[in-house]
Amino acid sequence: MALKDWSTVAGNNNAAPPNGAPEGWAPSAVNNTIREIMAQVRGWFQDPMWINLGLLYEFVSTTSFKISGVDETARYPVGRRVRAVGVATGTIYGRITGSVFATDTTVTVVWDSGALSNETLQVSLGVVSKGKPIAYNDIDMTGQVILLTGIENIAESRIVGRAAGAGTGSPQALTPAQASAIVNAGGSVSQLLTEVDVTGATYTFILTNAQNSIIKANRATAQTFTVPDNATTAFPIYSVIPIYQYGAGQVTIAAAGGVTIRTPETLKARKQYSQMALTKIATDEWILTGDLELA
Repeated sequence: MALKDWSTVAGNNNAAPPNGAPEGWAPSAVNNTIREIMAQVRGWFQDPMWINLGLLYEFVSTTSFKISGVDETARYPVGRRVRAVGVATGTIYGRITGSVFATDTTVTVVWDSGALSNETLQVSLGVVSKGKPIAYNDIDMTGQVILLTGIENIAESRIVGRAAGAGTGSPQALTPAQASAIVNAGGSVSQLLTEVDVTGATYTFILTNAQNSIIKANRATAQTFTVPDNATTAFPIYSVIPIYQYGAGQVTIAAAGGVTIRTPETLKARKQYSQMALTKIATDEWILTGDLELA
């Protein structure tokens, strides 16, 4: 018996071992049942993004199937991803476009490719569903790219997060227009960097330089960029400040008192158009990497 065949009502899981745990079962059957549970749970982890509810799915048409006698529309909402498997059908994936209940629940799907065949089907639901967003509330995703390979219609999905600079409060769902603005053709969520054009001979980094910015060193003569101590400017740990030397003037990175900058070479850009990055790794400790002048 598979995991999908077990009941959510504890007392109904009373089939003969190892498929269940009936009253008065022999002690010798306990280990077999535990092993079966372990195998089924481990088997689920082989394919954790899809849930097979163990229902009987009947063919209706090449784009629809039904579940007889029960209302399952709540679990099959419009927009949810599904996977169908059959001998002739093969394995196909699609998105629900209709879900209605009369005597049966009839589900209509737009398939990515392929079609249903008139046969016994196994249908699984995608774990990520419309109206149940994944919210990265407690993960610092600054400077990261989040791949959203399962979202094919941004108007029917939600991206949730806090506004820039808002460290507290409930995450808010972006509008379809906002979400579409940051979803590129490759299916990833990213935030464009804001260029900070520095033309002076000296510059001290500020907090916003590590918030989706890139420093353009734009001077014909030498420039020195200083990393302030944590007491002056409290950059979060793992803040990253990217810099590129656009002008002819060589860029040197300097440390304020109490700050240590680790580097595999020197604290200077190698030549014009070199790019570097500063990463904060401790309270007053940074590491400089990139196209650096050799030591």
